[in-house]
Amino acid sequence: MAELHTIVRSGVPGADGTTLGCFLLHGYGANPEDLFDLSSHIPSVYTVIALRAPLVLGPMQYAWFSIDFTKEKPVGNMDEAKSATLLLHAEITRLSKQYLLNPKGLTVVGFSQGAMLAIALGLTHPELVSRVGMLSGRIFPHVEVEVSAHADIRSLDVFVGHGAEDRMVPIDHARHARTFLAGMGLHADYHEYEAPHAITPQEIEDMVAWLSQSKVM
Repeated sequence: MAELHTIVRSGVPGADGTTLGCFLLHGYGANPEDLFDLSSHIPSVYTVIALRAPLVLGPMQYAWFSIDFTKEKPVGNMDEAKSATLLLHAEITRLSKQYLLNPKGLTVVGFSQGAMLAIALGLTHPELVSRVGMLSGRIFPHVEVEVSAHADIRSLDVFVGHGAEDRMVPIDHARHARTFLAGMGLHADYHEYEAPHAITPQEIEDMVAWLSQSKVM
């Protein structure tokens, strides 16, 4: 399995020599640099690792799974999405050991397509990920089916941020995610913003406040 290209900002180790880990997953057609700017806002107790998706769309443009835009509505390749989730599981496991990250303090934050994989990973592998930031994303139907029969996931900490004017991933997806998570016993830190498909300064502020509340810090 190929290793993913990364950009890393090292964190300040604790008494046990480890740091918390925050993995950043970019959206469709973007690259790790797009989200890595968030690292300047994330507390120094975190080692921040931005991952580059495996599919190449063009110069500095990557994707976690392909999308068919010829249909009435865009259709994502769910087989590729499932493969990408497994790849992320393997890479986060490997990088956590390489960078001495606290196994009880792993956070995955994604935007758009990256958010869809972040929440998929957190819901289906709660033993690996303790916190998920879902920015302008949604929960795949196959993940909802899988997690319904999964082990207890009530310890998963979830932040949901979404623009109310988002036309690429409509706000209804975020509202559905909040309802689904509540039905699974999870109370998400939920926020809506007067914004399109983008990350706003207020969203960054809210997410950083959420990150700063880690029980492991």
